[in-house]
Amino acid sequence: MLKPKDMVTQWLSSSGVTLGGGNVGDVPVRVHDERFYRRVVLQGSVGLGDSYVAGWWECEKLDELFCRILSAGIQKSMGWTWPVLAQMAKTLLFNFPKNRRNSSAAKHYDLDNDLFRAMLGPSMVYSCGYWQGRARTLEQAQCAKLELVCRKLGVRTRQNVLDIGCGWGAMCKYLAEHHGCRAVGLTVSCEQAGYALRSLIDLWDVEIRVGDYRDMNEVFDHILSIGMFEHVGPRNYRTYFEVARRCLKQDGLFLLHTITSPETNRPFDPWMGSRFSRMLTSPRSNRSPRQSRDCSSSRTFTTSGPIMTRPCAPGTTISSRTGRNCGKKTQENIRSSSAGSGGTIC
Repeated sequence: MLKPKDMVTQWLSSSGVTLGGGNVGDVPVRVHDERFYRRVVLQGSVGLGDSYVAGWWECEKLDELFCRILSAGIQKSMGWTWPVLAQMAKTLLFNFPKNRRNSSAAKHYDLDNDLFRAMLGPSMVYSCGYWQGRARTLEQAQCAKLELVCRKLGVRTRQNVLDIGCGWGAMCKYLAEHHGCRAVGLTVSCEQAGYALRSLIDLWDVEIRVGDYRDMNEVFDHILSIGMFEHVGPRNYRTYFEVARRCLKQDGLFLLHTITSPETNRPFDPWMGSRFSRMLTSPRSNRSPRQSRDCSSSRTFTTSGPIMTRPCAPGTTISSRTGRNCGKKTQENIRSSSAGSGGTIC
């Protein structure tokens, strides 16, 4: 039977990653603590991520490292261990907690806003941009995405719009400034709400609230949700759509922007499930619309396709489609980032 070090070395080698490196084109991983190998064998991606945070290993090319690991499908080769199976069961069988204090999403977004500002840029929008058209910078792509949302909803002056999972308030601000709407933003993060309120202090038609979407009972002309549905979890999909229906006017529109996966047997990722946001899930593209049956009178489903084909280096803010580095923070402050592709249910 192979030792943990031999197993990890074999897995990494299959994706073109070497321990130590030395050759041209290598992505060297330097191990500082021998416990790293056993932890990766037992815990998979959780062990890989946690041991990095603990300083047990380092790699100067993290973006290339994860690109190679994900492309090679190492998770399938690693098999299943009891810790991984336990986390998988926890993710699939239990709902998200309703209490904000127990929400890992709240804990994630309650991190220092300076961290997110360094990663996201001045727009402070966590979801993908919309690169079709004339967008050449991340800020332009994000503005194009916000305008696309407004066009799909057909918003008009003085209409009331609810943003479920409003983040740092960019969409609410855009609705008020560019379309004269009255916007209500809902978030589970006190840090996000505080940032949004400070940036929107001169906009009287915008309200930011800290709370759970399931407690909403007001009626709005339109409802939108951008990049929040991934935190809902499969067991709450129907409840989510029922709340949207309950809070929507008879002739109103609900727009959902989310990451989806066309794969029906996509491998479970313990790191994303337990560390990034406990139950972060990407619904299958053919499942979410079916869950909304009987909750809305009509719908269309539009997939935008892959938005980013290569990951960004931690601490790197993208200022153009070519991925130019326009600012960094130390790896001690930023240990992970995420990006994805988007689709729209409107």
